[in-house]
Amino acid sequence: MASTSSLTFAELLRYHRTAAGLTQEELAARARLSVDAVSTLERGTRRTPRKDTVALLADALALAPEDRAAFVIAATAVRRSSIATLAATPGEDTARDGRLPAVADDLPRGIVTFLVGDIEDSTALLQRLGDDQYAAVLAEAHALLRAVWVTHHGHELGTQGDQFFVVFAQASDALTGAVEAQQALARHPLANGAQVRMRMGIHTGPALLTAGRYVGLEVLRAVRIAAAGHGGQILLSEAVVNQLEKEGQGPPGLQNLGRHRLPDFTRPEYLYQMLAPDLPIQFPPLRTLNIWPAVRTRLVMGALLTLTLLTLVCLILPFVVPTFPRVLGLITGLGALLLGGSVALVQARYPLWLQRQWREMRQPVVAVTSCLLSLVVVLTTLFATKPPVFLKPASTGYDFTYAYHQPTKTGGTITVGLASAMISLAPAGISSLQVQNDQYLGLWQSCLVQLPDLSLGLSGWKADQCSEVPTVANGDESPDFKTTILRIDPRAVWSDGVPITADDFLFAFRLYADPTIYGVPMTATALNEHTVQITWPTPTVDYLDVLAPLSPLPLHAYATGAFAGVYGPTTGAYNAKLAQQLIIDPSFTRKISVDNGPFTLQRIVTKQVNPFNHKKLITVITSATVIKNPHFFSNFFHTPALDQVTFESAWEDFGDNVTRKQWQDDMVARYRQGGLEEVESLDSLNLKELSGIPAGEVITSPLDSWFDMGFNQRNVAPNAQANDGTSMFTDKSVRQAFIEAFDRCSAMRALLAIKNCSDPNLFSDELTAPPAVDFDPTFHLPSYNPTDAADLLDRAGYPVIDGIRRGKDKKTPLQLQLTLSFSALDMKDLAVRMTQDYAKNLQISVTVLDMDNNVAQAVAPQGAFDLAIWADGGFPSDPIGIVLGEGGGWDAADIPSAQNPNGSNIYGLIDPYVVARDQLGSHIQDGGQRAEVYEQLQRYVSEQFDFQPILLLSDVTLTKTTLCNFKKSSVSNNTWNMADWYVAPSCP
Repeated sequence: MASTSSLTFAELLRYHRTAAGLTQEELAARARLSVDAVSTLERGTRRTPRKDTVALLADALALAPEDRAAFVIAATAVRRSSIATLAATPGEDTARDGRLPAVADDLPRGIVTFLVGDIEDSTALLQRLGDDQYAAVLAEAHALLRAVWVTHHGHELGTQGDQFFVVFAQASDALTGAVEAQQALARHPLANGAQVRMRMGIHTGPALLTAGRYVGLEVLRAVRIAAAGHGGQILLSEAVVNQLEKEGQGPPGLQNLGRHRLPDFTRPEYLYQMLAPDLPIQFPPLRTLNIWPAVRTRLVMGALLTLTLLTLVCLILPFVVPTFPRVLGLITGLGALLLGGSVALVQARYPLWLQRQWREMRQPVVAVTSCLLSLVVVLTTLFATKPPVFLKPASTGYDFTYAYHQPTKTGGTITVGLASAMISLAPAGISSLQVQNDQYLGLWQSCLVQLPDLSLGLSGWKADQCSEVPTVANGDESPDFKTTILRIDPRAVWSDGVPITADDFLFAFRLYADPTIYGVPMTATALNEHTVQITWPTPTVDYLDVLAPLSPLPLHAYATGAFAGVYGPTTGAYNAKLAQQLIIDPSFTRKISVDNGPFTLQRIVTKQVNPFNHKKLITVITSATVIKNPHFFSNFFHTPALDQVTFESAWEDFGDNVTRKQWQDDMVARYRQGGLEEVESLDSLNLKELSGIPAGEVITSPLDSWFDMGFNQRNVAPNAQANDGTSMFTDKSVRQAFIEAFDRCSAMRALLAIKNCSDPNLFSDELTAPPAVDFDPTFHLPSYNPTDAADLLDRAGYPVIDGIRRGKDKKTPLQLQLTLSFSALDMKDLAVRMTQDYAKNLQISVTVLDMDNNVAQAVAPQGAFDLAIWADGGFPSDPIGIVLGEGGGWDAADIPSAQNPNGSNIYGLIDPYVVARDQLGSHIQDGGQRAEVYEQLQRYVSEQFDFQPILLLSDVTLTKTTLCNFKKSSVSNNTWNMADWYVAPSCP
């Protein structure tokens, strides 16, 4: 067999078993499984193999690493995202070998619409009718439905018992077919008087077609949508509604059911119900994850409020209503008279006794009565009036949404301080000289702009100087994500009034693609004067993220004089040597004469410095002044309101060998003195120095950068010498113990001078931050629990003897090394507190080692550490990766092997499941689907305690409350909407 990449898990299992020369019985014995389990997996009738079962089979087959990864991926695809969940069972619509029948080559590709249907309460129907009669009913229903699918160009890919899976090229065909199918089932009498009620789910999205099967998370999403409904109900996703509009088919009669969380998907999905003649309208609540969390939240809040109010009222009411005993006494006397003379006689004969008993009883009676009345009051208040506190949503941290407000005042100037260096004013990414703030000047605009709210997805992207955002839906992005078309708006011009054309984009893209400059793998061609086609060598699903910072460059201004031959748009000739000279030339990097941003450069002040004793002087920009661009055009931003903005760098006040901390302290001091309207480039480690500045002027937002602590699992870790050559951190319970033994909250409060540790802008329990599309706020690491931490180490075989934690030999004291990377040296105080916690709670001595930059670069391959605090960062679509090695990720190449014994990931993580999920995610073309995979992967890694996130390196900005329309962004720099800024006495 030449390739196994297209095989299903069942086929792959059978292939490897046969190649190993094993029978099913022999494989079952080796894997410690039943023969029936192996048999059903090979036949494909068991569609959800457990993760541990897959691992046992892989071990029994002695698969090579690459074969094992493919084996796990195939099993994962079955569990999570494969059409195999609906594949036909042997004997029904299948060939004798259990495969699906051959599928025609005209199956729809690209954006398709899935219809999933299954019979409600089929088990009860089967039990009532019996096998034979149920089979007859099922066959009749199948024939009825298949006639509808054929009529509406549907492609049925398989059934499993009472389930259907049908694919349509047009969403309108799927919707019409679903309605007619439900109507046919409702009108047509089936055998034995049976009534078949089928629930249907319809979803539109891209899916990979391989070996006659559709694979991808959109398939699973369609399955989950169908499962949420009830018999006779047709549910649609929002993607279907959007697709209908694109097809020119306005959806007739849809009921919006709101947003619902589906199993296995963390992001809520808007669901709609189809309304049509002869179909029921009223159904029970959908079977989604929305119900229980809401009920649970209300119950918990209700219980807490009830107990609180009940306690207060029970204590107060007896003093407010002191007449309760007399009223109750009167009621008792009247009752006695009504009961007859015998009771009256008793009262007359024993009046003193009754009075004495009443005096002793009245306090408890009053208390009980008061509490009962209080309960009525509280329940009425909570559930009848529904106070606002009961309905208030939970805080989710920084609000990334942006609402433009029309300026109430135009004109004026502001000064912005940059706690960093300015070296080049060229567009972001064009030069290796680029640093964080080089594009803060509003000089350059791109074809596209992204709003700071990542949860918006594609709707968060807006056309800037192009006429539309390229998507698969509008045809400007190919379904295979290898071709992108940019349509330049003819109204877009440079600051000198010259139109922006495709030649300007070709010139810029040629520079960006130069491997010696930026190295973006892309090829651009002009389709006409205002249309550019970009070809990617591999599917580039994050094409918008790649294109957003790539501004065009004015060919007429730069390809002149000494640089006239740098690029010829007619011939496509490109002179790499001239390009190298251009990107370092002052006319390009510091003396911008033509740009396309809301502001244009008026004046710069430069200074030559020798930072950190470099071999030669470098020129830095200490101040840059920009003025309003009278020719500015954008489809999203507005005419600039400010007349002038001046950017001042900390280099203005410092000379050589300045540190970043000095820059930051200098800018904070100047802000306090009133000389700056805004300060950029601060972070969460500066919060302690910002006391006294009004809280409304300190704006914090999370970034996809953080500090984390990792546990070295490689056998080169120093602790392995006292542990039989194996790192103690290969044990999950040991990693958990070190997490529970460190009081992270107390350390952070001391480090940042904050009051609590609940701010999601500063803290995360997983390896990503709230701006990331796959951030999961529901996951939480174990809290500080030193007792449990010590117990975990005891049970792991590391006892405390004579007050010292020792190795498994019960002799060698555990003495660990905690390494601080070069970027984490500011965390030294925190590291010291960490060692103190470990000494106190675990009786383990930990030494902190500082690293200079050279050691930091060498620590990954050497692995000579036990614990490490590292500064890491991710990307909006794939935030996992940096932590395991520069340019690495979770890929198999990072896992230690005979050829690479230490691996390239710095913590030596060895987990085939992680490798398989990462490889699966890397092959998914849709960014949203890929984010789902990585979110599951992150949660898994977090649950394995492979890392302990410590602190988000948040972006902190000081901003006067009079600077209106300012909005922080975690997807670009904070001057992304500088065109909309204005200064007024008060802002909306």
